[in-house]
Amino acid sequence: MRAVCRSRDLLLLASIPLCLPILAQSVPDDRVIKNPFAKMIQLPIEFDSSRPIGNYSRIQNLFSLNPIIPIPLGQKWDLITQSTISVVSQPDLMNPRGNVWKLSDVTSNFYFSRDNQSIFQWGVGPTFLFPTATDLAVGTGKWGAGPGVALFVEPRKWTLGVQLGDLRSFAGDRNRPDVHYASLQYHVTYNLPRGWYVTTAPQTVADWTAPREDRWLTPIGLGVGNAKTLGKRQVSGELDAYYNVVHPATLPYPKWVLSLQFTFARPDFL
Repeated sequence: MRAVCRSRDLLLLASIPLCLPILAQSVPDDRVIKNPFAKMIQLPIEFDSSRPIGNYSRIQNLFSLNPIIPIPLGQKWDLITQSTISVVSQPDLMNPRGNVWKLSDVTSNFYFSRDNQSIFQWGVGPTFLFPTATDLAVGTGKWGAGPGVALFVEPRKWTLGVQLGDLRSFAGDRNRPDVHYASLQYHVTYNLPRGWYVTTAPQTVADWTAPREDRWLTPIGLGVGNAKTLGKRQVSGELDAYYNVVHPATLPYPKWVLSLQFTFARPDFL
C-alpha cells in the first residue's frame, strides 16, 4: 500500500510541470484572487499529503472542496460563506499498513461584511462545526460553534490578510471528548508578471483541551502558482510545502504537508 501511495504522490508532483505552463498563458500582470471578500464565487480544490506520521512513517492524504460564496444582504452588507468539505485517507498509526478514505467533519465560516470597494476589507461572524464524519478516526462526533474574524488588504501587488477563529463543542456524542480549539491563519501573496505569484498561508492551531506540551501546531512554508484569465473567469494552480516547526511533544504529527490546489473563480454575485 505504501508503494502505491508513494507512486501516486510522485505522479502527482510530476504533473505539476505539465499543468503550470498551461496556466502560464495568462495575460501580463494578471492578479490571482486570494481574498474571500472579493465579489467572486470561488471554488478551491485542494489535495494535501501529510508525512511522515507515527512510528511507521505513515502518510495521510486529504482531498477537500473549499467553496467561497458571497451573498448580498441589502445595499450595505454582504454575507461571505466559506466552508471546508474534506475526504481523508486516514492511516492506521498502530500498523504499517491499512487506510481507508472517509468523509471528515465540515466546518463553515460566515462573515458579515460591509459592501464597499475599499482597499481594506473585513468581516465578523460565527464559525460552525458539523459532525459529518463517517469514521471515528477522522471526526469529532460533536457540534461546535464560535466567533470568527477576517481582515484583508490589497496594496498594489500584495494581498495581505489574517483569519482568526475559536471553536467550542456544545452538543454531540457524549462518549467523545469535548472540542475547543483556536486557529490563526495569515495570508501573504505577492503577484509577479504574467500571472505568477508566490504565497504563504500557514494555519496555527491551538487545542485548548490538550496538555500544554501537545497544544500547539504551527507550520511555516511557501507556495508558488500561476493564474490564467478565461474571459471573466480565473483559474489558478498552486503548489505549496509546509513544515511544522511547533508540534505536539507526545502525540503523532506530520513533519511535512505538501499541497496541490486549483481554484476556479467567477464574478457572479448572487
